[in-house]
Amino acid sequence: MKARKETWTVVSVFCPNCGKHSQAHQSADGMVKSKCVSCLAVAVRRKIGRRHTRVDLYASEEEDRNKDLVCCGK
Repeated sequence: MKARKETWTVVSVFCPNCGKHSQAHQSADGMVKSKCVSCLAVAVRRKIGRRHTRVDLYASEEEDRNKDLVCCGK
């Protein structure tokens, strides 16, 4: 099996969490990975079909820690 060299290009996107403009990296197969500099959320976008795009949004570790503190009432 031959190893493929993946090439990533820089694209501009808007953060789905806070709406700020940021840069992302797009692979040859259409996957876009971005990390917002203001809210630190990570978004992974994958084109499934012609009319279907999946967006996975991950919160930063700091945001997860703060959520636990607010939830417990401390």
